[in-house]
Amino acid sequence: MRILFLGAGATGGYYGARLVQARTAAEVSFLLRTRAKAELLRDKGLRVLSPHHGDVRLDPQSFSAFSTILEEEEQTATSVKRKPYDVILLCCKAYDLESACQSLKPFADRDPAALILPVLNGLAHMDVLDRMFGKERVVGGVSHVATTLLADGITIKQLTPVHRLTFGARPGNSPQTRETLERLRDAFAKSIVEVRLTDAIEQELWEKFVLLATLAGSTCLARASVGDIMNTDDGERIVHSMLNECIRCAERAGHPPRMQLQSDIYARLTERGSPLTASMMRDMEGKGKTEARHIVYDMLRRCREGSTPSNYLEIAWMVLQARDQRVSREENESKQQPKL
Repeated sequence: MRILFLGAGATGGYYGARLVQARTAAEVSFLLRTRAKAELLRDKGLRVLSPHHGDVRLDPQSFSAFSTILEEEEQTATSVKRKPYDVILLCCKAYDLESACQSLKPFADRDPAALILPVLNGLAHMDVLDRMFGKERVVGGVSHVATTLLADGITIKQLTPVHRLTFGARPGNSPQTRETLERLRDAFAKSIVEVRLTDAIEQELWEKFVLLATLAGSTCLARASVGDIMNTDDGERIVHSMLNECIRCAERAGHPPRMQLQSDIYARLTERGSPLTASMMRDMEGKGKTEARHIVYDMLRRCREGSTPSNYLEIAWMVLQARDQRVSREENESKQQPKL
């Protein structure tokens, strides 16, 4: 099986490295969008640091499947023979979705049987991918892994023990989708990553969406961890109310979280002393981009369309918008300052 990862960042780099570590699992390639990043990885390799599952290093001398978009296009133009990809994994941030799709399109067009497997947060990306690549080949995926790419650009640090990848066919996928996903499951099963092939991927997507929208909305609103929020007078009540808004929205869509999972989500979001925050909150604290529109706003939009109460989501979205406005204003003011 041939698998193409777009990029070699915190998520795609982690899963790809674990597949390469398994040696016989699959033939893995990373598609990079800049020549500088490709040269860095070819020179230094790719490393995973994990106190939970062991470190791994992709030695550039023994593994050289780092290529750039330009190089792949040059091969196509010169009719270099190559095997088609079976699966293309899309692991980018939501705010990079448009540019990622443009990068992938030549390869998706060249290998029309290749499945597109996105593991982005939320749901909004699915409609975009369906329009660009066709619903028959866009499957569903959910990633549960906490990783970060360190400043050197080649080291991925795993932050928690969980490293689970769930995927499955969606209504409208082509008949051969299940067979390809079974082969992908078997490839990952040879690695140390926990892998699940499910017949209810849309349910899985909605359940993670409910968790993330509530976690991001509440921790960004408070600019604090779950434990800090629980130490306030009304924190638990407000988090519970926001969670209920998201659950009601999922119910209207036909995918209410399973009862046990609702209890698990509530317990996780109200755990006393928990240091848990959404990665969006950490992005918000800095001056980087966030996935606020893709997660918090998209849940709010769906609530409004279904006339579902969304008071706390509205406040969280206002805070996130105001933060973006402030960052943009400060950047413009900085550019306008006279140089000394």
